[in-house]
Amino acid sequence: MAECLASAFRWPGLERLAVYAFPRGAAAGGAGAKQPAHVFPDPEPVRALLTASRVVTLHAKNCLAQSGRGYGLLFPALTRLTVEITPRVRAVFPRSYFGDLLLSCRELVFLRLVSCYVAGSAAARPSPFVVDLPPSSKLRELILETCSFVDLRLVSAPSLERLVVERCDLLSSLTVGIAPRLATMVWHGVPPRMYGGGTASLRFVELRDWDEYNRVSEKQLASFFLSLPKVEVLELRYLDPSRFLVHPTFSPIRLENLKKLLIDLPRVWPLHRIKKLLAKLLEIATCLEKLHIHFFALSSGTSEEWDTGTPHDDSADDFQHTFLRQIVMDRFEGTKDQIALIRLLLSSCGALKTLLLIRHRALLEVKLGRQGGIACPSWLMEDKKAEFVSQLRDGIYSCRNRFKIKRRHVTFCIMFVQRSPFSWKSS
Repeated sequence: MAECLASAFRWPGLERLAVYAFPRGAAAGGAGAKQPAHVFPDPEPVRALLTASRVVTLHAKNCLAQSGRGYGLLFPALTRLTVEITPRVRAVFPRSYFGDLLLSCRELVFLRLVSCYVAGSAAARPSPFVVDLPPSSKLRELILETCSFVDLRLVSAPSLERLVVERCDLLSSLTVGIAPRLATMVWHGVPPRMYGGGTASLRFVELRDWDEYNRVSEKQLASFFLSLPKVEVLELRYLDPSRFLVHPTFSPIRLENLKKLLIDLPRVWPLHRIKKLLAKLLEIATCLEKLHIHFFALSSGTSEEWDTGTPHDDSADDFQHTFLRQIVMDRFEGTKDQIALIRLLLSSCGALKTLLLIRHRALLEVKLGRQGGIACPSWLMEDKKAEFVSQLRDGIYSCRNRFKIKRRHVTFCIMFVQRSPFSWKSS
């Protein structure tokens, strides 16, 4: 492996390098004990100055420097680094390994770790993953995928802007200390317990793909959301209708800076569950302006039979929201429950100007006038469009009379729109 790297250094213009090592038996999927990863020795510091490469992007799979310092000695210009360990390869990193790596790679702006494990004092207890960087650090993005870390501590990350944690099932604790630029956090899995006061800069948070709901306590969820005081964009993916922000104990939570909310819901959820969830979300997001609801089918092997509870529970029919201006419903199929949900939202949101209904996953870009309106998907036939708009009109007037809502002018318009890429997060 050392000879392979040495040959790469003979190309002075080389900027991107991928080194993949497959120990004997691992590449073929051989059974038995895991094979150790390849390790290349650290160069002598003086020799490193003479032979250092200009590589700025490195992907090392099953191939590791002897110590964390080795990456900075071999690749002083490195800005993007991925260290990946495949399932049939064994690699346990010393406690100081990644700290030394971050300190030695002074130009590093992107670090991605896949299936990594930090050795602890006991074999069964891994050490925390600690990020403690000097003020001169340039690291802006950190991605952890399927890593066996229990505790993530951002002690000091002065330039970190984006944190992504994907399927790190053991990771249950996140401490954020000094991270003044941390604006985006994507967490795929069980949300962690939050500590520290460095989350005030967060503006976009995505929380999705939970696999083990029984591990999440209400106190843990409250801790997570109370650590997001200034978040402006929030993306949530729901699976279990009986959990997550619908319990009365969550009433003290307030996301007063939240402007955009994206929620993914199983299409099998009963209407009264959705209404109850939306009532709670709109209660805690008092200044919300844009709401995007996406219905999805559960994956194969997942039961689509839920306890529908009491179908005539109308306790969530009288919520009101004064700031919501735009609603997008993705994977709209025109079902009775979906139409009833739209009618409720139209009657409950006094500032609503735009309702966009989309059948397919790709979003549509619609430019509406100041009066707003409803954009129906082009797949609806003319008679269905007229029937649909009539149902919505009737629903608004009936709901107005029922809840004595002050009459307001709403303009309905059927628009034929062209399909084009659309980013809800940036809109």
